[in-house]
Order: sequence, then C-alpha cells, then structure tokens
Amino acid sequence: ENPAYGRHMQDAEMFTNAACMALNIWDRFDVFCTLGASSGYLKGNSASFNLVGLFGDNENQSTVKTNSVPNMSLDQSVVELYTDTAFSWSVGARAALWECGCATLGASFQYAQSKPKVEELNVLCNAAEFTINKPKGYVGQEFPLALIAGTDAATGTKDASIDYHE
Repeated sequence: ENPAYGRHMQDAEMFTNAACMALNIWDRFDVFCTLGASSGYLKGNSASFNLVGLFGDNENQSTVKTNSVPNMSLDQSVVELYTDTAFSWSVGARAALWECGCATLGASFQYAQSKPKVEELNVLCNAAEFTINKPKGYVGQEFPLALIAGTDAATGTKDASIDYHE
C-alpha cells in the first residue's frame, strides 16, 4: 500500500482562462461547454507524495551500489509543484427549478477536466533543498532503480502530470 494515500495537500490552486458557449432552452435550462487553458499549483507535506531519496549507501556513504534502494523518507519536507498551461474543457447544465416574484431557485452541475504537466518541483527540507525542472519518473517500476535514474540518460520515464477532474 502506498503510504501517501489519505494524506492531504496544504494548498491547491487551479487557474483557468476559458470561453463559454451556452444553449438556452425555454428560458429555464442552459446546457453549456467551456474550452480554455489551465495551470496549477500544489503544496503539501512530502509524506503526501511518498517522497524517498538515496543519500549515499548504508554500507559505504561515499559510493552507491547498483542494487541500493532508497534509504531515506523525506516526510518532514514541503513539496511545491508548479504546472505548465494545458488545454482544459468542461460541460455542464443549469436549470431554474422554482420562481417566486423576482427570486429564482436553481441547480447546476459541471464536469471539468485538464491534465497539465508538472513544470517545476521544489523540495524544502533540512536534509536537502532542491528544484527539479520538468520532472520525469517511472511508473510501476520496482526498487532498486538504475543509477542513471534522475539523470538525462534515464530511459523509460514518463512526464509528471496532474490529472484534474472536477
């Protein structure tokens, strides 16, 4: 089980610029869609990201063996993620359910989606402080990772992205 499950973000912001197109039916119902661009920012404790690191080797701190696994969990740090701008869309509907004089009671729903890539990852802790631009990672890869993991020579990595649904 992933120890990051059930952890909470301290701050999350999503910025969207979009245009809306609506179809009004009988002055009671609106069906609408939006197309635009979104970017985001997330901040949380590193435990919510399951952030691990390899600092030296447990047997010899000056070298690292190829079969070394992460020996440090960075759970007391702050992680910030900044995303680039990505395409976003949404669909929704509104309805006027009850009218009384100049007051109207209505209901609406909307589904929105965007998948921006992580542009910058900042980690602030007492063991290390670093920034990674355009971070990439492995999906479903078991430890130990190859020693070239985290370098430009790494192969089989995926861009980090945030799947946003509302």
